[in-house]
Amino acid sequence: ADTNAAIPSGLKDEPLGYGQHWEALRNVQANHGDVLLSTEFLQMLEAAGAVSPAGGN
Repeated sequence: ADTNAAIPSGLKDEPLGYGQHWEALRNVQANHGDVLLSTEFLQMLEAAGAVSPAGGN
């Protein structure tokens, strides 16, 4: 499953995307483990000290 195959919705009352988008994410998670947002992944790296916090030098 590829989440790029489903176009997220830009509608005001539509929660972050169409059902196909979420179904694709569930398929990825079922086959490959956890699905994280890029911001969640960066927070994990920052917590581990692997990268500097955003905006830091």
